[in-house]
Amino acid sequence: MKKIVKMLSVATLLATTAVTPAFASTEKIQASKTENASKFQKVDLDKKALNILSENIEGINNGIKPGKDGYLHIDKSVKSKISPDAYALIEKGVNKINDAIKSGEVKIVNDELVPGVGKSKGPQKADWTAHWWGIHFILDRDEADDLQRACERNADKWALISVLCAIVPDMTVSKVGTVAAAILAYGNYTLAKDISENKTRKGVYVDVGWTTVNTNVYGR
Repeated sequence: MKKIVKMLSVATLLATTAVTPAFASTEKIQASKTENASKFQKVDLDKKALNILSENIEGINNGIKPGKDGYLHIDKSVKSKISPDAYALIEKGVNKINDAIKSGEVKIVNDELVPGVGKSKGPQKADWTAHWWGIHFILDRDEADDLQRACERNADKWALISVLCAIVPDMTVSKVGTVAAAILAYGNYTLAKDISENKTRKGVYVDVGWTTVNTNVYGR
């Protein structure tokens, strides 16, 4: 009888141990989702653009560079290395950055994209003040695969900034620069690894924090 009771106790302990981590994980995800509603800004991606660029980003390599005129330029070799659709998207992203430079929203200083001074408007006010932790992406499985691929295949700063401008059309260039800097600080390969390890059949949530401590990836 004692042996049977002992066996039941062990079985109960094992069952509790198996269930608790899963429950704790679910609780953590729910807590994170609630917290993100106020501390992270939700951002939507252009799914088609992300897919096209993720398949071509390796060909872009480091072919986007600032020129002596203070604007970004695409090297002629890039056009022959990626698809016409991908080139059109990259060109769109670069043009968006150059328009922001022209308007004074941002400028390039020492190979860095920094906030500029708008024409007769003084320093440009950041538009994410209320979301002080960072940006929150909700990705389905296809988007998660594409973002992972993009992070794995190209770590060039200007390529990343240009791609982000193309796939997140509603985001200002100054914010794109901040998001790109946050991803590079965290490590694009690390982010790709986190996506790979956490994505489910539904995809992932990706928090890109202004500090690496607040950058996190968790399954949907």
